[in-house]
Amino acid sequence: MNTGRQILLLTALVSLASCASGPSSPIAQNRGETAILSSQSVTRAPSRLRYSDGSSKVASFATYYRVPDSATLTALGQKDFNIVQPDLTPDQLSAIQTISYGAVYLAIGELGNNNTYYENGVTKTGQTIYEAHKNDSVKWFLGVNGNFGAYILDLTNPAVRAFVAQQADALLDRGFDGLFLDTADDAEFFKNADAAGSTSQAYVEGAVSLDAGRPTYSEMRRAYIKTIQELRGVAGNALLVQNGGFDLLLDRQNAGDGTQGYVDAVMHEVAITKSNKPKPVNGVAADDAVWPFQSQNYETWEQYYERNQGTNPKQTDDDRAFRANRDGLALEYFRAGGVVFQQDFGHPDNYEVQCASYNFARDLRAREHRDGWIAAYSDAAFNRVYDYADSTPQIRAIPGCETYDKVTAPDFTTTFSPPALNTGVGRSASATLNIAAVNGYTGKVNLSLGNLPAGVTATLSQTRVTPGPQTQVTLTLNVAASAAASTFIIPVRAQSQGESMRYDLRLKTWKTNGDSVFVAQAGLGKVLAFDSSASLTSNTAPARSLPNASVQQAWNVALDSAGNQYVVDNVASDNVTRHSASTAARASPRSAP
Repeated sequence: MNTGRQILLLTALVSLASCASGPSSPIAQNRGETAILSSQSVTRAPSRLRYSDGSSKVASFATYYRVPDSATLTALGQKDFNIVQPDLTPDQLSAIQTISYGAVYLAIGELGNNNTYYENGVTKTGQTIYEAHKNDSVKWFLGVNGNFGAYILDLTNPAVRAFVAQQADALLDRGFDGLFLDTADDAEFFKNADAAGSTSQAYVEGAVSLDAGRPTYSEMRRAYIKTIQELRGVAGNALLVQNGGFDLLLDRQNAGDGTQGYVDAVMHEVAITKSNKPKPVNGVAADDAVWPFQSQNYETWEQYYERNQGTNPKQTDDDRAFRANRDGLALEYFRAGGVVFQQDFGHPDNYEVQCASYNFARDLRAREHRDGWIAAYSDAAFNRVYDYADSTPQIRAIPGCETYDKVTAPDFTTTFSPPALNTGVGRSASATLNIAAVNGYTGKVNLSLGNLPAGVTATLSQTRVTPGPQTQVTLTLNVAASAAASTFIIPVRAQSQGESMRYDLRLKTWKTNGDSVFVAQAGLGKVLAFDSSASLTSNTAPARSLPNASVQQAWNVALDSAGNQYVVDNVASDNVTRHSASTAARASPRSAP
């Protein structure tokens, strides 16, 4: 339904020429891998958002179409999957991608006249591209969507599909993990137009107008499918999320070759709840900066049906049948192995709307015995990040919410042992993850790593475990000799069916010449040398005392560019002692840097 475009001012592909090397991400790095493209072999939904055992890699998502401030970045970073607009800085995208996937908005069926696009190495507005191609002998445009100031693209034209593919390629080059393919349901305009009359006549549906001489619905439907299939070739192993377009999705409805084998998830927008923009008052339209954030402007579809059944029964019945069909197609795709993002609309103060959305997804997962049908709600402008309310007696007192059970109690706990690691560059270190069940949880926990700092690689001894008193997983870190001496955060995602948590291990790296590191043992008058060890603890590293060097109380330790370590004595003598890998010599007071 493209509801999210009501206030979205898409500034796609800003500064693409200078942003071609986006931040690293596990998905974006694998775009070159061969995608599954054979129409004969694709009969299921091989989602990259599922593990090999079929469980979902994500348990939460958010759709957000503004440039995020720091608080919003934090909120987005707590989701597993985020759909964002293109105008993010590399740092903002990197912050989201520490744990989350970041998929970027791309309209495949329309050209926004004020949006920015990328064509043959040059950034251009949509209006400029329209003027350049509006008189082409092979049509680029088939009409106008006046709701959003956009021209409807003729995807039967290979040049137009190539243009869409160019936008996708440019966005993925910026480091996004995938594409959110909006306007996939524009094909339905042509279905309605065919039902109304001949393609030789112009067609008007509200603010949407289609030109005479347009392709048929059957031709456009196949063109939309072909566009998404070609985008899979561009994306490689990156993620594709299709917004709506359920008539394109299933193989059985599209001669065995729909989009279900080419996308990783489908967005089921306004599935259970909807927004109602207030009607104009005295000719003045409702303020788009105000009405989306008012609780009274949201309702469930069931409330809508009940409210309209008496005054407009035919329209109500048609709406009910239309939504029931979408629900059924989404469920069929889900059963085939796809992931479904149930995107509803609401307000934090409207608990009834939240409850209906949350309960539907929860109950469906329970019936299907499968995760990966994920619900979230937002304002109608996608300008804020919301979470479902926790379970309270007040919410459960609302009719229909008696079984509302969202709680903050976790399924499991995870701790690191040791809680932080210190290691030299060019060496390895390991920590143990202790994973214990909480509140009687008996399911599995999936483990994965977020983006790692430059020069650091990591492995987990297991990635799927049953938590228990003795459940342990080893995290091994390898620090390249080229890595910086610094303090890093190693992010680990632990996910059960009920929750997804991020845990951070602090890693401190140091540099020294040779295999010895010298540390003053304050108060004991000794300098200890730790040899060929990844850890600076005497329990795990062989230590030797240096008899010709001592301190009474350590004040500070520093390294010079040659790798010599200096230990400052914090007593009356105020001496500085230098220790190298082969000798320990007394230096003059305060002579070291």
